[in-house]
Amino acid sequence: MDDLRDPGAAFGETTLAGWTDAVGPKPDAFVGPGFDPSRTTPGGSVFVFQSFANLTSYDSQGHSEIYRYDAADQSLVCVSCDPGGDPPSGEAELQQVNEGLNHTQHQLGVSPVNALSHIANLTSDGKAVFFQTVDSLLSADGDGYTDVYEWRLGRLSLISSGGSSNHDYFYGMSADGRDVFFETNDSLVAQDQDGGDPSIYDARIDGGFAAPTAQPCLGDGCQGTPSGGPTLSTPPSASVQGPGNVAEGARRRCKSGMRLVRRHGRLRCVKKHRHHKAAQNRHGGGR
Repeated sequence: MDDLRDPGAAFGETTLAGWTDAVGPKPDAFVGPGFDPSRTTPGGSVFVFQSFANLTSYDSQGHSEIYRYDAADQSLVCVSCDPGGDPPSGEAELQQVNEGLNHTQHQLGVSPVNALSHIANLTSDGKAVFFQTVDSLLSADGDGYTDVYEWRLGRLSLISSGGSSNHDYFYGMSADGRDVFFETNDSLVAQDQDGGDPSIYDARIDGGFAAPTAQPCLGDGCQGTPSGGPTLSTPPSASVQGPGNVAEGARRRCKSGMRLVRRHGRLRCVKKHRHHKAAQNRHGGGR
């Protein structure tokens, strides 16, 4: 009966009737299915449970640990026991409901779930188990507070930061374990600027959070920087060398008794009588 600990245990012996109340639910007594210390796969081939008993060679010294039983090979392993064999300093839990366990040693505070919430801890294929513990099971966990862990096929991984200044709580997961939810006071992404208030994070396989994109422009901001006025070219007729406006303008500049002729590609004013006499000589005039 050592594992049948319910909220009334502090006032007397644990009874089966008291445990029945604990998995009620009984909202007025703040007890319910959250006190169920077990999880199973849909087909029942893998069974995960929380126990205070020493079910393996590891000595839990009266603290709760998480165990996984596989019916396929009839194996039982402790997924939350310290890999190095160091004794535990606190409880390992499937979820914390702030009742039923002795948390006074570590002052765990208020969990984001209550006794009416029966959250998932085991993937549908039974290969991964998620839990929380105050013990530092990996070297990356050095904060001395509760952190969230994953056990997958014999390998432990730290889900929360391991460097918090407060306890981190397991909050839930997807059926395939690709998304794991936990509560923390840490600001783990740049978008979290709430001054250290508790936030729910999703640790995702191949996930992460996209960086904030630029805000769309509004009103006059969409117009951009005004450019200078257009540069107008000189009208074409002013640059054409031909018998148009330039020739007429040049003719007006010739003095009386002179005429406009083109020599070597340029227009020149020459005396009329010289040009006329030269023309007569070429055609045999003045005989």
